[in-house]
Order: sequence, then C-alpha cells, then structure tokens
Amino acid sequence: MTPFAQWMMIGALGFAGVLCRYGLDLALSSVAFPLSTFVINVTGSFAIGYISGGALITSQAVKLAVLTGFLGGFTTFSSYSLQTVTLLQQQQIGAAALYGALSPALGLLAAWAGLRAAALL
Repeated sequence: MTPFAQWMMIGALGFAGVLCRYGLDLALSSVAFPLSTFVINVTGSFAIGYISGGALITSQAVKLAVLTGFLGGFTTFSSYSLQTVTLLQQQQIGAAALYGALSPALGLLAAWAGLRAAALL
C-alpha cells in the first residue's frame, strides 16, 4: 500500500469513527450522566485491545488504519477529562468521582479482556 493510500484509509476510517461517535452521542444524549463517552471509551478500549492482540486483522496497514483512524476518531478520552472537570465544577462530586474512577478502570480492564480474547483465537 502506498503512503498516500495509507493516509486516505486512515482519514476515511477516522471520518467513520467520528460519525459513529456522534451517532452514539445523539442516541444517549438524554442521559444526565455522560453515558455516551463512558460507553465509547470502554468499547473503544476493548476494541483496541482485541485488534492489537491480533484478532480480526492480519494486515499491518489495515490494522494501523483501524486503530489510528476509526478508533482514534471514535474514542473520546479527552472528553472524559473535560466532563469529569465539568462535574466537579458543577459540584457533583459523587458523579465526578464515580465517572472519573470507573472510566479508566473499566477501560483498562476492557483492553486487557480484548488482549486475552484475541489470544484465545
């Protein structure tokens, strides 16, 4: 694959990841807790672990495009940080603590589970 084709594949998959993220945001926007970002981070972390572990994709070029493009556009860890700070600023200490602790903990667990699931194949 040419470097230009790799860039185009990453861009196209990034666009798709952003659209998927936006769609999930719209679908879960009525929930007060930042559930969409939470779901995206956990599922994205699992997918990164699963794909990095060798599952589904054998081509390094395609794997790079999926990890960097699609999942890079889909996952929203920076939103996690901002939303945690916003909850703190709104003096929703319990929600901020719960959200701030569960997102990275379950994200790490999901990435580990993805790696383990991929190793079983």
